[in-house]
Amino acid sequence: MLHDLRHTHASILLKLGVSMKTVSDRLAPIVITLDTYGHLLPGQDASAANLFSSVVLGASVSKM
Repeated sequence: MLHDLRHTHASILLKLGVSMKTVSDRLAPIVITLDTYGHLLPGQDASAANLFSSVVLGASVSKM
């Protein structure tokens, strides 16, 4: 039961946009947190590319 509550806690925080580092600080070492919950953050790479390109190039990179 405690494991389920920890998983729910982490999943909700990540879905709300709380950083992986913050969630990790609350639960477990970041390597474990990334391995366990990384799948909850799809599209984050494309978002990072778009943000970076908009700052550096003033352009947007489309999703693949």
